[in-house]
Amino acid sequence: SSYSSRSFVHWAVVNIPGADIELGETRRPYVGAFPQPGTGVHRYVFVLFEQRDGKCDFGPTLPEGDWMSSLDLDTRAGWDPDAFAREHGLEPVGWQCFRAECDAYALELMQSLRSGAS
Repeated sequence: SSYSSRSFVHWAVVNIPGADIELGETRRPYVGAFPQPGTGVHRYVFVLFEQRDGKCDFGPTLPEGDWMSSLDLDTRAGWDPDAFAREHGLEPVGWQCFRAECDAYALELMQSLRSGAS
């Protein structure tokens, strides 16, 4: 198996006041699961980190991005959530996961990402 995109950030919202995610800063807009054809089952994990020191400046370690740009897709691949958490003093406090395989939705999303259409 190839692990070239083993860690891919699909969504990142930071500086969420209390439990109101709508008031947080979206640094990576959500992009759905899009496993490549023939790569089998992929695991997807959402991790909720607590910012114990309050509002953080994530600067260039998590720049804001446009989910449709190829540059943004390049910076999403290979992202290291463990290193990111250590660097910013974040503590995991919850998680959820799911599994997915390539399907019609994944193929449609991949085509949209390649063509830059929304």
